[in-house]
Amino acid sequence: MIQNEYINTCGLFDDFINGEYMENNKSNVDEKTKTSEIGSSKTSDEQSKKDKKIEESGEKVNLEEGQKDLSKEPSEDLSEVDILKKQIEDMEKQIDSHQKERDDIHEKYYLAMADIDNQRKRMRKEKEDWRKYSHESLIKDLLVVADNFSMALNQSVKDDSPEYESFREGVEMNFKIITDVFKKHGVTEINALHTKFDPRYHAAISQIDTDEYEDQTVMEVLQKGFMIHERLLRPSMVKVASNTGTDEVEVEKKEDQETQKEQSSKKKSSSEKD
Repeated sequence: MIQNEYINTCGLFDDFINGEYMENNKSNVDEKTKTSEIGSSKTSDEQSKKDKKIEESGEKVNLEEGQKDLSKEPSEDLSEVDILKKQIEDMEKQIDSHQKERDDIHEKYYLAMADIDNQRKRMRKEKEDWRKYSHESLIKDLLVVADNFSMALNQSVKDDSPEYESFREGVEMNFKIITDVFKKHGVTEINALHTKFDPRYHAAISQIDTDEYEDQTVMEVLQKGFMIHERLLRPSMVKVASNTGTDEVEVEKKEDQETQKEQSSKKKSSSEKD
């Protein structure tokens, strides 16, 4: 009995001790948690204060940098304006140079077109002249034949025989054919008889002192002259009336000879060109 009571008392003592220890442990834990909570709250308060200080310092730094940027902005704007002005000036110079090049190209184009137009006109005129005067030398040779036909028809022959009439008709027909050919190629006769002497179209063979005609009038045509289009083919060989003294006649003869020489030289040069 005594032994059992002893055991029970020991057990109760153990329970008491254990319970008190647990309570002490709980109280210690609570105290530690409280102290830790107090420490954490203090650290959080200190951290928040530090954060506020950092934020305030950051705002100050940002404000200072903003003020610095504001102070720098006018200079940067001015530099950008200068750069833009320089770019505009460069572009204007380029535009002026391009306009000059364009004007030069237009001028060269117009000059080239004018040269082409002149060349075209010159070629057209040369072609037209060739078409008009390509048969000049041949027609000059045929003029001799026409002269012979004209001389044969102008001879006064007293013959009423039918053979002569048929012969004359044949000569007249051939003369008409050759004159038609001349007209076809632009050959026309120079009407020189009883006209004023013109050294451009007439060649004076002699001058005759007479009162029947005015001075420097063509009295007689010894050989007919011809034109081919606007060019002289052969001058008319004529006799010219004169109402002046012998000295003046000689002077005029010399002038006529000089004009004849000039005309002959022109003919030679034109024939060489052809």
